[in-house]
Amino acid sequence: MKASIYVHVPFCASKCAYCDFESYAGKLAYADEYIARVLDEAKRAKTEYGAFGVPSVFIGGGTPSLLSKEQIGRILGGLSDLFAFDKEIEITMEANPGTVDGEKLSYIRKAGVNRISFGAQAAQDVILSSLERIHKWVDVEEAVSKAQDAGIDNINVDLMYALPGQTMDDFVSSVQKALDLNIRHLSMYSLILEEGTKLFERAERGEVTIPGDDESVSMQERAIEEIEKRCMKRYEISNYAYPGYECRHNIVYWTRKNYLGLGSGAHSLMNEARFFNPCFSSYMNGEGFGEREMISEYERMEETIMLETRMTRGLDMEAFSKAFGNERAQRVLKEADEFIKAGFAEKNGSFLSFTREGMNVQNALIVKLLEKL
Repeated sequence: MKASIYVHVPFCASKCAYCDFESYAGKLAYADEYIARVLDEAKRAKTEYGAFGVPSVFIGGGTPSLLSKEQIGRILGGLSDLFAFDKEIEITMEANPGTVDGEKLSYIRKAGVNRISFGAQAAQDVILSSLERIHKWVDVEEAVSKAQDAGIDNINVDLMYALPGQTMDDFVSSVQKALDLNIRHLSMYSLILEEGTKLFERAERGEVTIPGDDESVSMQERAIEEIEKRCMKRYEISNYAYPGYECRHNIVYWTRKNYLGLGSGAHSLMNEARFFNPCFSSYMNGEGFGEREMISEYERMEETIMLETRMTRGLDMEAFSKAFGNERAQRVLKEADEFIKAGFAEKNGSFLSFTREGMNVQNALIVKLLEKL
């Protein structure tokens, strides 16, 4: 058996204006106790599932880079003692610019981290300030350079678009500056206003204006042109990479492979059962994960369509037919014929994929496919 591992680190220096993640400022003093609980949880998982093989580990948050280098090493050392890490394992850590230095990066590289993801979001300091990010663009440049010097060449930068006050030129400039850093991977996410966040409240009061859907799509389209000039390929709706640098951990999610989530709020999919951990306070009080939910055949089919069509390779119709029956596969293909005629989809061998135009309306296309099933 194989399963990837996600470790959630909920600590932040401050809460960003748009963030509704399981993250907290001012709780870093609990880090040692929290790590001990994460490793205890991992031990219980080993008791249940055995010392399964691990193709990838992803340490996310929150801001994992707020942990000391020794604490990061303790997490990875504890997991590698319990499970069978693949020889060519991918180990990713998220980091905020300004929270890492050369010493920490060199240490975690030796501890096993071979991929790092920096949350840059924008290249304009005024926009970063409006999002209540604690870094400036120069911190991004310095962090990427220090990571490369430490021997971590597999680097991702996260950017956001459709931000308050952001123009087309702002976003294109952010993309260009990120690519100039000689990174291997780029993620671009449209802002989603989440209820309960500071930015949502500001928008409700009319204090900020968010670009509309058409402007958001235009920003994405213009950015893709810049990315393609650098020969970086889109492989998922929001993700771009040079060949061989696609995020293997995220592909586990999109292809519905096993993954074990450790830490507060972490979600898991193990042997077609879903479960998730409680929030920080309950997790620290020793509460376990919520009730396991076995996923029905229809739910598996629905998730397969929704997730695989996010990838540019598309939905593997041969595998779909084997898993869910030829009749259902033929229904999907019949509906897809209409998408193909409209320029929203294409068929490549056994894969049904959405075109760039189709990616822009993926949700609507999925709804139509599911209606036929």
